[in-house]
Amino acid sequence: MGKSIVAFIKDDVSSLKSLSLPCPRTGQLTTYLFDQEKNALYEASKVDHKTRSCWLIDSQVYIDGNLYFMTRMDPLFICLGILDRSMAEDMFKPMDDLFLLDPVAGANDIMCLISATSKQLAHLCDTQEITPGGPLAYRYNPMMARQWLQKKVHAVAAHLRSIEPLQAAEDRTDKEKEDHFLRQAIFTIARYITNDWAQRLFSAFDGLDEEEPAFSEASVQPAASVGDYMQMSRRKEMDEDPSPPKKTKPAVPRSLAKVNTRGMKPLTSFFKKA
Repeated sequence: MGKSIVAFIKDDVSSLKSLSLPCPRTGQLTTYLFDQEKNALYEASKVDHKTRSCWLIDSQVYIDGNLYFMTRMDPLFICLGILDRSMAEDMFKPMDDLFLLDPVAGANDIMCLISATSKQLAHLCDTQEITPGGPLAYRYNPMMARQWLQKKVHAVAAHLRSIEPLQAAEDRTDKEKEDHFLRQAIFTIARYITNDWAQRLFSAFDGLDEEEPAFSEASVQPAASVGDYMQMSRRKEMDEDPSPPKKTKPAVPRSLAKVNTRGMKPLTSFFKKA
């Protein structure tokens, strides 16, 4: 029996399949959920809490008391991680050969990834027909991958502009405002790419530095660099003390501590055999 969790999800889904795929940033196996009807991939984000709990829904008890949020994820980020690690730049290959050689993920889970990205892989690879009118062969192209990531950065930056009003806007020029949102967009996408790719993204935007300039009334305090940003999720665990709290002895009231016990019988004297 698989693990059951309680999660919120925006989309209307009937059934989700659990997949173990390499994390696009670290390459380690990570659990994702896949909707086979929509060819949609979802990631689970857990809400941290310090107490142990469980869920009671109707008449069923769910042992995992954590709360999860399911958000749709672009599967090309996982493809980019696999292609980048495999260095598949030398020759054209069928799509199956590009991914099934990955030593981490299982073949069945990779096939689900292939079905979800078959129409999108041209954003990362050069394509060539194996036979006229037949299936396509693919060759990883890092330049195309960088252009695709740049489009992602612009899309995220445009979304951030609509939800994050800048305070003290009079202290910033139009270029400084644009750089602010581009920087925050790269930090957001950095969760799904390697540090090396994040550095390349900063280099792709002329004059964009990792460090946010200092302003008198800056409304946002971003990370100073990509490395700092990737450590933000671990700071909370590092700050918490893992050792259990020490048990303290109950305090003895002063009135009892000062009682004169001279001449009083011990308690055991009342339980002697007859």
